[in-house]
Amino acid sequence: MSTIPDIVTATAELVGKVEELLKTETARAAPELAVELKAQVQFNQAIDVLSKLLQGIKTGLEALREPLVHVGALAGLIGLLDPFLETFRDLVKNVQGDLSVLGLQGSTEVFQPVVLVVDRGDMVVDAGKSLLDQVAPLDQIDKLLTGLLNLDKTLNDLKAKP
Repeated sequence: MSTIPDIVTATAELVGKVEELLKTETARAAPELAVELKAQVQFNQAIDVLSKLLQGIKTGLEALREPLVHVGALAGLIGLLDPFLETFRDLVKNVQGDLSVLGLQGSTEVFQPVVLVVDRGDMVVDAGKSLLDQVAPLDQIDKLLTGLLNLDKTLNDLKAKP
């Protein structure tokens, strides 16, 4: 099953390929053909419709930028929490071991609530990682936005001159 990041990457690649296609000799000949067929108005209208579609997609993607900045911050926080929780768990185990060596096995039970909190923290980090795997990174969205802008410009450059 494809993930959202996979779809965004594939879409950006598709947009790039379509732009390449529109820059070919054949595509560049289309406006002249439209003029010969006296269909330049319809040809240009079709380009305008496609351009508006691209602008609408671009507007929708731009609305995702700010939330994705926050997701990036969350990713950074999760990246910090994961090793912190692992280190903290190791520290608690070491202290429990030291207390046992000193004959204070009953004292290790004092740390049980701490172990439970660390376990909950691990669950939160795992859930956060799972969520992050489903979100397209900001750089992928930016690449797609750039591709859409370039495609729109290339498309509009094809308009037939009356």
